[in-house]
Amino acid sequence: MPLEFASQIPYGELWIRKRDGAVLKIKIATDSVRGMEKPLGEVRDHRKTVTLATTHFYRVERSGICFPSHTSFLFRSPRLRCQTYFAYSKYRFFTVDTQVKTDPPNQ
Repeated sequence: MPLEFASQIPYGELWIRKRDGAVLKIKIATDSVRGMEKPLGEVRDHRKTVTLATTHFYRVERSGICFPSHTSFLFRSPRLRCQTYFAYSKYRFFTVDTQVKTDPPNQ
C-alpha cells in the first residue's frame, strides 16, 4: 500500500486465534476513523469525556474462514450510554470458478 494512504485506514486491536491465525474480533480505534475528528473534538472541547467504540466479532466459520457474526457500536459520555448491536444472519455462501486466459501476442 502506498504510504500516502496509510493514514486513511482505521486501526485498532485485533484478536487472533493462535492455532490458525483466524481473526476473532476487531476493535477499531475511534480516533483513526476519518470524519470523526470534528464531532469528537467539539465534544472534548467542552471538557466532556466521550468514548465511541466499534467492535466487530467473527464467530461464523465455514471452510476455515471466519465471517462477521455481529458488530457493536458503543457511545459513552458522562450523561449517556448508548449501544447499538447488529447481528448478521442469513449468510449466502457460493463458489466462484475462475479461469486464466491469455491471448497470443499480436504479430
